[in-house]
Amino acid sequence: MSQRQRRVARDLAVFIITTFALVIIVSANRDRNNVNDCRRQIDHAAAALAAELAADHQLPLALPLDSKLRNDRTHYNYAPASLAVSGDHGEPAVVYCTAPHALLTRSNGRHVAIKRGRSIEVSWMTEREFREQSERLGCRAAP
Repeated sequence: MSQRQRRVARDLAVFIITTFALVIIVSANRDRNNVNDCRRQIDHAAAALAAELAADHQLPLALPLDSKLRNDRTHYNYAPASLAVSGDHGEPAVVYCTAPHALLTRSNGRHVAIKRGRSIEVSWMTEREFREQSERLGCRAAP
């Protein structure tokens, strides 16, 4: 193999490795941004709903979303009736992502806002955890 062929092979290998590394970095950044944007929106909604619960008000029929963030109501399943059914017993999911976040660099999952006593806590659940707990939380897990 000539010196030129070795240099071309080396440059090609560096190009492939660099491209692969960039794809992984961009994918990880996309995953992080998607999950963080959703988390900020569901945190905003959970805080507004917790304030309504603390004031002994009826929960609003429409999910209170922050207009400065992603305002896609179809992304979330909002179930205010689950609180009326559970009363002060149980820990129902009040809001959760309708479909799991399809992630490339970690397990798919969704945010779930759960009523615990007089507060609402938001947590991230992998899709496996969500399916295992969906009945207890009163959620519909898609097949």
